[in-house]
Amino acid sequence: MVQGTLEVLLVGAKGLENTDYLCNMDPYAVLKCRSQEQKSSVASALKPIFTWNDVLLVCVKVETPST
Repeated sequence: MVQGTLEVLLVGAKGLENTDYLCNMDPYAVLKCRSQEQKSSVASALKPIFTWNDVLLVCVKVETPST
């Protein structure tokens, strides 16, 4: 079994629909990998584009074929 860390760079999003009609929305992202879950910070809004530039880390294990 090989273990490692998956690094995901969350850069930004565009075209998000505003679902919060009373005030500005606070978008964030959730990265799920099997039983692990990482939540990003709230994006900074430069409408209509939201930016994070967050790095999310997930530990991964991969089965390797025996030789």
